[in-house]
Amino acid sequence: MDVSFCKVPIELCKAVIKDNLLREAQIWLTGVHLYHGKAKTKGETYDRMASYCGVSKRTVIRALKSLEKANWVCKNRLDNWIHFRGKEQIREINNWSYRRCALMSKDDLPRFKALSIGAVISDFIRRNKAARTGCKSRQSVNPWHPVSLSIFKTLFDVSEKTAFNYRKLAVKEQFLKMKPDLKEVKDLSPKDVKRIKQNHINELTVSCFGYREPFTIQSNQLITKWGGVFMQCPNLILPNVMIKKDK
Repeated sequence: MDVSFCKVPIELCKAVIKDNLLREAQIWLTGVHLYHGKAKTKGETYDRMASYCGVSKRTVIRALKSLEKANWVCKNRLDNWIHFRGKEQIREINNWSYRRCALMSKDDLPRFKALSIGAVISDFIRRNKAARTGCKSRQSVNPWHPVSLSIFKTLFDVSEKTAFNYRKLAVKEQFLKMKPDLKEVKDLSPKDVKRIKQNHINELTVSCFGYREPFTIQSNQLITKWGGVFMQCPNLILPNVMIKKDK
């Protein structure tokens, strides 16, 4: 690629995860941006694509067949050229209308699954912050955002275990940053927490240091740490994928 960054539709990032289109997306992006939409059907082409994406040559050939079936590429068998359809054509083929993109560098191609997860979550955070603060608000906004594991489950339509693994992958590849959000609870000791759980009390109201209003929580949100009791809130996520409008 002779461009520093390329724009990847958020719908493509979702399709990579929900429709298992990782290899197809990697090869399509390579063809569009490395070969400017046109490449010769020869071994050297497949080898270079495989190298950029961190996959085997066989995987490249298999992905190209799948892309041709989906009408994302077409082959001219008279002159042995592969033509990769552009972003707007792909949007039209798949009825994608959302005009937001993630910025990706060529070095992200082998890590595109992690980037896709990070992009979808980063876009979710951006939309939610815009809804809460107003698109024209200039006040300082906390860049960390509470994102529960259930949000990963809902956005990707997966099990809790898979959602956990997706989050772990995006954090490992640094497309998301994460830290725990613990609030210290007043008037409860570790022994109290043990009794609450032994008596199968599922819901309770607690007061926390630094907060005027009490919280109604599930008992499994209580943890003991450093000799005290803390309420465990959804982990805080810092998005690390740039989301831009795609005009």
